[in-house]
Amino acid sequence: MSRAVTTPHPTPRRTRRPRKAATRTLPRPLRDRPDAGFSLVEAVVALALLAVVVTTTAAWVLNTSQATRLAHEDAQVADILQDDLEKVRAASYSTVGMSSPLPTGDPLLVSSSGTTMAVLGVERRQEPALSLAGTTVLPHVDSNSFNGTPYRLTRFVTLPAMCAATTAGSEPPCRRYSAVVTWTSGNRTRARWASQLLSKANRAVVEDWSWTAAGGTSVRTGTGGKVVVPYSLLNNGNRNSWSLTATVKNSSGSTAAATVQWYVDANSDGVWQSATETTRLDLASAGTGQSGNLESGRMLRCLAVVTVSAGSYTVTARSTSLMERSPSATPAPPQDVSAAVSVS
Repeated sequence: MSRAVTTPHPTPRRTRRPRKAATRTLPRPLRDRPDAGFSLVEAVVALALLAVVVTTTAAWVLNTSQATRLAHEDAQVADILQDDLEKVRAASYSTVGMSSPLPTGDPLLVSSSGTTMAVLGVERRQEPALSLAGTTVLPHVDSNSFNGTPYRLTRFVTLPAMCAATTAGSEPPCRRYSAVVTWTSGNRTRARWASQLLSKANRAVVEDWSWTAAGGTSVRTGTGGKVVVPYSLLNNGNRNSWSLTATVKNSSGSTAAATVQWYVDANSDGVWQSATETTRLDLASAGTGQSGNLESGRMLRCLAVVTVSAGSYTVTARSTSLMERSPSATPAPPQDVSAAVSVS
C-alpha cells in the first residue's frame, strides 16, 4: 500500500519596502514663528517713532494752549481799554489832559526842542503831550490784575497837528487820548494800544462843525500854475455831511478864472502826493466836494488843488451843511475860511 506524500505550501517571503533616506529638519528662523518677539533694531526704531509722535503731539498741545491763553488775555485787555475809553468819552472835554507838571521817568515821554512828546503806538509816532492844571480825569498810570495776571495801564493825552488851536490862547478843537496796557505772558512782555480822537462835541446842537485851513494865515506857494491849500472839517454836532466849494479872487478883489479839485488828504500831512492821493471828493459835480457822512467827533482832512495863472490870490473855501431838516427849521450858516496863495 502506498502512502500519499504531501508537499507543504511554501511560506511567502515578505517584501521589504525601501527605507527613505533620513532627512534633517532645520529650525525655523525666529521671525517666522508666530510667537517670536522683536529684534533689538526693531524695538529701537519703534521707540524712536513713538518718541517723535509723542514730542510732536506735546508741542502741538502746548502751542495750542499758549495761543488760547494769549487770545483770552488779549480779549480781556481789549475790554479794559474799551472801558477806559468810555470813561474818558463820558468826562468833560476840558478836563481830559495829563497832570501838570508832566510825569517824569516814563520812557514814552521824551523831550524834543523843549517840548515834551509822547511816543505812541507800535509805529512810535510822536505828538506833543497836553497837560492841564488841576485835577485830570484819570491818573497817568494804573496797576491791577486780571485772573491773577498783573497789568499796567498807562494813559497819554496829546495834541496832533490837526488839533492846533485856530487862534492863540483858544482851546484846541480836538485832542487825542491814548492808552496802552502792558503785561507779561509766556516770559514775554506784551502790549496793546488804543487811541481815540476827542472833540468838544455838542450833541444837543444838530449842526455844529469847525472848518479851518492848516497853517493859519501863512501864504501858500505853488508852481506850474497849481497851488494846494489843506483844510480840516471837524464835526462837533450830530452825524452830518457837507458840500465844499472854493472861490479864487485876485489882489483887486475880482473873481479869477480858476479850477478847483478836491482830494482826500490820506496821510494828513497837508501836502498833495499826486501819485498816491487820488481819491476825489468832487466826482459828482466838478469843483464841488462832498464830505460824506461824518459821525460826531470825526474829522475830514482834504486838499483843494487850485489851477490858476501866475499871480497872488485869495482862496476862500466854504463848507455848507447838508443835513436834512424840517421846512420850518433854520439852516446853519455856511462857514468860510480864506487863505492867501502865490502861484508862479
